[in-house]
Order: sequence, then structure tokens, then C-alpha cells
Amino acid sequence: MKILYIARTDTYRYYQMGINPSHWLYGAVEMERDGNNMVWEDESSALMNDWNLVRKHRPDIIFIPNLNLRNHLLLLLLTALGASMTPVYAFLHHEPKVKRGWKAWE
Repeated sequence: MKILYIARTDTYRYYQMGINPSHWLYGAVEMERDGNNMVWEDESSALMNDWNLVRKHRPDIIFIPNLNLRNHLLLLLLTALGASMTPVYAFLHHEPKVKRGWKAWE
């Protein structure tokens, strides 16, 4: 299975050098060990970055271990609308900051 990992690839490089532990990659190293083809790509704030990566690599799954909503807006929107059929697995480690609405008053 081809898995597109979109995040900071320097974390993977540091893992390979023995500086970072594998759990900083949220299971991606173990997925690779299990025989999956991991494609390591850096995230970017450029709107078309994710879409270009998906078109370039044609992954079976997209894995975003530390979701930044702004950096992945187009990909998330296309997935939500059904325009992209590639499953996206992403972790959001904190509650999004809300500046408007009733949650802003809590």
C-alpha cells in the first residue's frame, strides 16, 4: 500500500539519525516496517501543495500526523465534497482556536 505522509520530513531524518524517537512520527515508521510504501513529503502553506502531491504520487492513503487546517484546507474540502476519493487520516492534537461565535465567550 502506498501511503503519502505529509508533515515535516526533518522529523523522519532526525529519527533515522537516532535523535528523535519513532513515536514522534505517529506510527508511520511502523507502517513502513510492515511493508507499506511510505512517501515522505513536507507540508506547505501553498494552497495547491497537497493536491499536487496527490496527483504526483497517487497514494492509497494520505496520512497527516499533525493537522494544520490552513495548510490542508483544499485537500480537506475536496475530500469532504467527494472530489477526492483517497482516504485522509489526520490527527488534530488540539481544539481549534475559535475567535467568533458562542465558544469565544467560554
